[in-house]
Amino acid sequence: LDHLRLTAGVSYDRLNYPENIDIAPITDGQNSKDQISPKVGLVWEPLRDTRLRAAWTRSLGGVFFDQSVRLEPVQIAGFNQAFRSLVPESVVGLVPGTEFETWSAGWDQAFRPTRTYLTVEAQYLTSDATRTVGVLTNSDVAVPIADSASSDREKIEFREKSLIVALNQLVGDDWAFGARYKLTDADRDGGFLGALRGKPGSAGWGTVYDVRGREVARWRIAVSSSGAADWLWSGRVASGATLPSGLYFLSIEMDGAVLKRRLVISH
Repeated sequence: LDHLRLTAGVSYDRLNYPENIDIAPITDGQNSKDQISPKVGLVWEPLRDTRLRAAWTRSLGGVFFDQSVRLEPVQIAGFNQAFRSLVPESVVGLVPGTEFETWSAGWDQAFRPTRTYLTVEAQYLTSDATRTVGVLTNSDVAVPIADSASSDREKIEFREKSLIVALNQLVGDDWAFGARYKLTDADRDGGFLGALRGKPGSAGWGTVYDVRGREVARWRIAVSSSGAADWLWSGRVASGATLPSGLYFLSIEMDGAVLKRRLVISH
């Protein structure tokens, strides 16, 4: 066991923050969120110059400034576990209360005779967040003029898989040369969220129309045994293509009732 090191910890975060203060029209509501975040890291040295590392962590992002501040170790077994954001900030900005989860594995090999050091790492990173975004919509369904302030709930999911290979060479007492290669596959998903109640075991349909009344998306909504029916529309058509920015109309049909609302897509 002298060659085996285990790191374990847990953190608890509770956030209370403005519902929407950065995507106009803003609101004066408040949101709260909390999470228990366990972390585990393992370092094993089966041979003198060979080190194997692994880690699994969960964490909760902060609110704007404090996303850059941590009161806990930022790395576990040599892997980063504290992030401002996984999604490029130029795409979605900073989303308060983002949930992060990481799976990591690494191999470090030292070649002492030549003073060469090799590192291979593989990581799977995820982030999930939900935020309120301000929108302008029309007060009259028949008149497509944006004259009223409203808001929508947006879900942001991000998945990133990466492979890193790094090779470093010490030369003399004062020089070191290295090369690093990283292969990344990332995907962002999400969409509009909704929740309603229905007869347990029943089902309904969600349909989205453009401003000309043409159907652009349709999906089935199932009601659970508790009577709850949560739905998520990704903003894509059946082929997987993303709809262009603009105003759309959502129709939810369930148990003979029809619920209508407006949706605004903005890229």
